Amino acid sequence: MSGERQVPFYCPYCGEESLRPSGAEAGDWECLACARGFQLRFTAVIRPRPADSHPRIPA
Repeated sequence: MSGERQVPFYCPYCGEESLRPSGAEAGDWECLACARGFQLRFTAVIRPRPADSHPRIPA
């Protein structure tokens, strides 16, 4: 999966959808609305914890 391009739906900074790939690296994107660049990358698949190990929120 490291060679595939993951496509974001919106800019994480301004929320606009005017994005385009930036650079040769997969995961490099730029937003045309706010002129910011960012990286989108997959880090891991997280193993779910058993239900009883989640911290409980007091009522």
